[in-house]
Amino acid sequence: PQPGICTQPSAPAMIAINYVSEWERPVLHGSRDDGSWEDLQFEKAAEGGDLWLVQAVARKLVFVIRNDSNNGRQWDKAPGDQNYKIDRPGCYWLQMGDIQPFQDDETPPRNEGSDTSQQQRPMPPAPAPGSGTPQQQQLMPSAPAPGARPTSSAQHVGEETPNFGPYETLDSLRAEFKYNDIIKKQVVELEELGYCGWRRIRGDGNCYYRAVVHGLLEELAFSTNVAVRNRWAASFLAKLRQLDERFVHPDEIQGHQAVKRHIDQLANGRGRPSSSDMLRSLEDQSAASLDLALVRAIRHLIAQAVQENPDLLLAPGLTLSQSLTSEGKTPEDYSKDIFCMGVEAETYVPNLTVAALDIELEVAVLSRSEGSHLNISTYLPGGIKKPTASGEAVAERPRVFIQHRFGHYDKLYKKHPEAHVE
Repeated sequence: PQPGICTQPSAPAMIAINYVSEWERPVLHGSRDDGSWEDLQFEKAAEGGDLWLVQAVARKLVFVIRNDSNNGRQWDKAPGDQNYKIDRPGCYWLQMGDIQPFQDDETPPRNEGSDTSQQQRPMPPAPAPGSGTPQQQQLMPSAPAPGARPTSSAQHVGEETPNFGPYETLDSLRAEFKYNDIIKKQVVELEELGYCGWRRIRGDGNCYYRAVVHGLLEELAFSTNVAVRNRWAASFLAKLRQLDERFVHPDEIQGHQAVKRHIDQLANGRGRPSSSDMLRSLEDQSAASLDLALVRAIRHLIAQAVQENPDLLLAPGLTLSQSLTSEGKTPEDYSKDIFCMGVEAETYVPNLTVAALDIELEVAVLSRSEGSHLNISTYLPGGIKKPTASGEAVAERPRVFIQHRFGHYDKLYKKHPEAHVE
């Protein structure tokens, strides 16, 4: 039998979501109680119309919703292109980007406007007095006040956290772990390898992609190798233009157009910014922001690389398709997680990043495990680095430096960002 409208959780540690959408196959993609991300299937509610129900055994839930009737390329996300977040059990209504927990004096909220991302229709009316099951009749009092917003138990994440912090020397990283000798030793190893500073990156599930994006922008803005910079930027612009038809929401279209203009300006050396100017251009956290548009674009390019590079060599004798098959995943499954804003990068994403963007990537992994040392992984798209007369390598493409520690990525530097400027 189809489930009815849920107004009371069926267990103390249960989150139930009544979802209003005209999508034919909505799927919740999320993390229960800080666990791994997974898919949960919605069921059509007995009331019909555009009402769906999903229940999860969890005390908190971070999630987005995917439309599987459209190849998984449509997503319903919280305002600002963020994850939805519920931090306590209960029953909730979700429609048009707004989560409202059920209160004792509420009926289902009604759709009073339009949503350009889904074109949702109004929610079916509540059953008339005397109709429906006794349980449904008991739980249908008055409607919430117009314009009511979600309570604190349903929030959007991190809106007050800046996308990027200021440049810091490694002294501040060492000070942050002053009581951890293992990490302090690894910071010394970073210095011995020529690293001098770092930059904090906002942790909203997009930190890997944001760190890569920032590194690329700095390479375009500050590189003194004009020929290499212009050649790579022209290639990147061509890839961005191939994504033009992927975005249908006005905010996404606006942001994508801004990205192309920005890359074109940097590539041609017009108004090369200071590092602080660049940060200001990326501070906006709205759905149409340059920051999110860049993250969204490289997610699409990397997900596309999954389909285009099944034979990508991850290790001697081990291809991407072999690895995914051994984990019971298909390229389509893996692509969906990459498409999804707010879902952190998984194991093979760095390999796919260099293939998709034609860059070089150096990842310093810090670990607090006893006896561990700094681990540096260098990812190359297969090109050859040519030595100069001095024996140093000349980069044929941008090289980005990032650090990974305890599940989070930040930016790393081997030179102060302002030192690049001529």
